[in-house]
Amino acid sequence: MNIITKICIVLVALLGVCVSVVVPRSVVTTENYHQLYLEENTQRALAETAAEHADLAQAARDNQINSLATELSGVRSDLAIERQAHTDDNHRNRTELAKRDETVKTLTAKVGNLAAGLEQVEQGRAIVTEQLNMALELINRLQGELTGTGNDLAAAEAEIDRLNATVKLLKEQLTQLQEAYDILAAKVPAEEQQDQPTTAVSQISGTVTAVRNDMASVNIGSVKGIKKGMTLYIYRGEHFIAHLRIIDVDDAESTGQIFDPREGASPQAGDKVATRLR
Repeated sequence: MNIITKICIVLVALLGVCVSVVVPRSVVTTENYHQLYLEENTQRALAETAAEHADLAQAARDNQINSLATELSGVRSDLAIERQAHTDDNHRNRTELAKRDETVKTLTAKVGNLAAGLEQVEQGRAIVTEQLNMALELINRLQGELTGTGNDLAAAEAEIDRLNATVKLLKEQLTQLQEAYDILAAKVPAEEQQDQPTTAVSQISGTVTAVRNDMASVNIGSVKGIKKGMTLYIYRGEHFIAHLRIIDVDDAESTGQIFDPREGASPQAGDKVATRLR
């Protein structure tokens, strides 16, 4: 409620009060024409005042309406500007969204390619892992075999050491026997040496089957009349190679020590042996 409306309400209230005071007096008292004239002038003045106030209120309302119209025009202008700004923002947003959609499509394609590449990498890794497991199994198996081979080699080396010790002991014993034989041979007359039963084995001959260091094996034994301590002669063709002193005899095979080899010659498998010089 504006100020003009309030003023009109106050004036109407005053007019009502005046009427309520004057009318009873006119009824109970004698008519007073002068008083009536004054009352009419007052009512006329009040009516004019009310009309003026009404005009003022109307003018105020018109001014307010004009002001509101002006404000509304400004608001509409601002709304138009703001609307245009929103339109421009929407256009920019749509453009930006379109660019982002293109970027998303590009990234999606790249992600798809990366996924395919990753799948290939996983497949390759699976293959490599399988091959690696196979290689590890092979390594473990080879390590086991190597361990077994190492154990066998250690056992073989121990056996070789034992055999070398045995050979060394046999050589020492053979040397002692040879010395004893030489001492006995010096005591026996030359005629008795010639009468020894070498003729009984003069025709014995055989073949060297194996040679190792200064030891050799032949394919004749006790069945053929070979005995420990007997000396055999090793030939290659018609040429003398070395002596072989028998230190171990079996039924069909003998083993002896090679000594006094011919210079530049070395016995080997396939050479011939005989119980006497050719």
